[in-house]
Amino acid sequence: MLTKSQLARRPIEHRCVVHRFEEDDTKEYTAEACAEDISRLRHILINDSRDKAHKKAHKFATCGSSMMFGTSEGNQICIGLPREVKKALKLKTLPERFDTLSALTYAIKEYVFWMNDNECWESGAELETAMKVLAKAW
Repeated sequence: MLTKSQLARRPIEHRCVVHRFEEDDTKEYTAEACAEDISRLRHILINDSRDKAHKKAHKFATCGSSMMFGTSEGNQICIGLPREVKKALKLKTLPERFDTLSALTYAIKEYVFWMNDNECWESGAELETAMKVLAKAW
């Protein structure tokens, strides 16, 4: 965990939440319950390098569009993911590889349409291959 003085020396533009808590309508939110939920939140601080990686990963995960997504886009993600992972692994430094892989992982998690709308879902097909390539990279 970074101290305040360490944070002050690093330009942090944004943050992304990597662990959320689920709201529960049946749960009475007391100060203790809220504190418990808040203590489980996890963030990644976004500097310039990570911001660039996130923008690129977002473009990949959305197929460069903000419109409706369908099977064709889902197929593009399944087929293209191993290529994107391999590009990330070829980067020169460990921080570059981490930034790119974490951004790619976060983007495909946030835009999960592709996981359910593709023609690559059978055992041994592109979806399974893509997941294995990503898992191995980590």
